[in-house]
Formats: sequence, C-alpha cells, structure tokens
Amino acid sequence: MKLLKLLVYVLFFALFINISYAQLKFHPPRPDRPDNVFGGKFVFLTVQTNFIITAYLGLCVLELTITHYRVRTVLERAVHVVSGAVFSVGFMMGAGYYALVHFDERTRAQAATIEEFDYYMHLLHAPAACLLLFDILFKDKTFQQSAPETLVEALNSLSEMTSMYSSASLNKVTDNPNSGKEEAAEPSGVQGVKVSLIKKPSLRKVRRSAARMRRALIVRLHQGDTIAAMLYGVFYLCWSVLCARMNNGWWPYPFQQNLRWSQLAMLYAVFITLILPSLTITSRALRGRGTQVTQSMIRRSSVLLRRTRLLKRTNSRGSFADSESSRVLLSAPRRRFSMSRTQSNRLSMVQNF
Repeated sequence: MKLLKLLVYVLFFALFINISYAQLKFHPPRPDRPDNVFGGKFVFLTVQTNFIITAYLGLCVLELTITHYRVRTVLERAVHVVSGAVFSVGFMMGAGYYALVHFDERTRAQAATIEEFDYYMHLLHAPAACLLLFDILFKDKTFQQSAPETLVEALNSLSEMTSMYSSASLNKVTDNPNSGKEEAAEPSGVQGVKVSLIKKPSLRKVRRSAARMRRALIVRLHQGDTIAAMLYGVFYLCWSVLCARMNNGWWPYPFQQNLRWSQLAMLYAVFITLILPSLTITSRALRGRGTQVTQSMIRRSSVLLRRTRLLKRTNSRGSFADSESSRVLLSAPRRRFSMSRTQSNRLSMVQNF
C-alpha cells in the first residue's frame, strides 16, 4: 500500500513539474498588458499556487521515502499542517478560475483567437483541485488521528502533573500539624466542612488551568492550517496591490479590472476570512475518509469471499449443517484489536476536547 501511494505521489509530482514548466513558457498576448510587467508571471495566483503544490508533493514524496525517525517526524508535522492550507488555496484557485475568469467575455475572446488556449488553462487549473481533493480523501489517518505523537505525550504528562499536584495539595491539607488542635476545639462535622471548602477551590483551579492548557494546545494544532492559508491570502493581497500600483493600475485577471478598489477589498476580505477557513475546515472533515471507506469495503468483500468459498466447500461435501467450523466462519466475528497506549491516549484527548 505504501509503495502504491509513493508511486501515485511520484506521478503527480512529475505532472506538476511539467505544469510549472508549461505555465512559464505559455505567453498568451494581451493588448492591455504593459510591456514590462512588475512581478512577471508571479502576479498570477495560478503560477504561485502551482509552484506551492509542486513543493508540497515533493514534501509528500520525501515523507514516504525517508526512514530517519527524527526527520520523518518533522516531515509528518509539516505535512499535517501544510496539507489543509495547500488544499484550501489550490481548491480556491481552481474553482475561482472557472467561477470568475473562464466564462468572462474577454477570456472567451482570447480563447477564440489563441490556439490551444483552453487546453493550457484547463491544464493549469483543473488538476490542482482534483489532485488536492484526492490527496485529502486518501490520507492514512483522519485529522484527529494524525496529531503529532509529541503533542499526545505532552498532554499525558500534563494530566499526570496536575493529578500529582492535586494529590500533593490534598496531603498538605490533611497532614497539617494544626489540624489536631482544631479537631479538639471544634466538632468533627465543622472540621469536615472546612476541609471540603479548602479542597474544592484548589482542585477546581487546577482542573480549569489544565483544561485551558489542553484546549490551547489542541486549538493551536487544529488552527495551524487555517492560519497558514489566511497568511498566504494576506500576502497575495498585498502583493497584487503592489503589482497593480507598479503597473499603473493593471490587474492580471479580467474581473479585477471591472471592480473598484473598495469592491476588490471586500472581495479579498471574503476570500481571506470566509472561504479559506471554510475550505480548511472542509479538508479536516474529509481527511482520510476515502481511506476508511476503501478499507471497510475491502474487509466486507473479503468476508463475503470467505463465506462464498465456505458455502461452496460445504455444499460439495454435504456436511454443512454438522460442521462446527463452518458455523464459526459464517458468523465472521470482527477482530478486536487491542489499542496501544498512544492510540487510547489520543482517543481520550479528542473526546475530552
């Protein structure tokens, strides 16, 4: 399975190297474009996004090939955060082209005059959305299951420290040398109420602080892809405004030339604050779901295959009703795998969150 996945990523990596080379060589003529464009090809979101996807695929290939533990752990963390950001940016680029640029009148006029214009435009925009959707669906683990091991260990040690601190604080309260005098002076009921009043606030504070720290760590982990995608959106907004200023108000896409500065600012604000975070949340929900469905289908098909083979074997022998082994195999109980300590800790962490 790992070898097949590596082969798929190598093929996609070679495809996007070809796409990155093709987008640098393809120069469709535009009469409204200045002679010397500030930023060159990198004024286009498509060019930047395809280079980002190429680098991400190279990172995935390295993750599958490198066997060194520390390097592989760092790559797994990077892929865990970068995959959601790359999905949101790449899917927005592909869908945004067909929603805003492809069916524009000026784009259709260019396609009518330039040979193979639509072929290159489809090549530059369609594979990005399709590939990234495939990449998210067929990850090995879901978003919660792919949390770094060090984070799980940190949370476990944090819970152990808080439990030790709470037990130590309780021992201090119960082992107080002045407690005997107070017990002699006061009834036992009053003393129990005082001790309970001392215990409860300290325990509540410790539990609340531990819960806050745990949630903060999980939120930072979960929001890494959203923050990366939004930061890239802010960067491209500043870059496109700078290029437009340096190119005397020329924008690379036709729909941008029909909008005012205020309308463009509102459009970019919607992209950065709504669409990119929504796409990262979608990538979290879809992450690894295709792998789960495929594995369940394989298990079901293997069970059905075993049952049909058993039916054929027992029917040929004529002793199906009296065969104890056939009844056991036909029931086909699912194996109960014992969860490792890390998996159980990770499951409890996700449930507590």
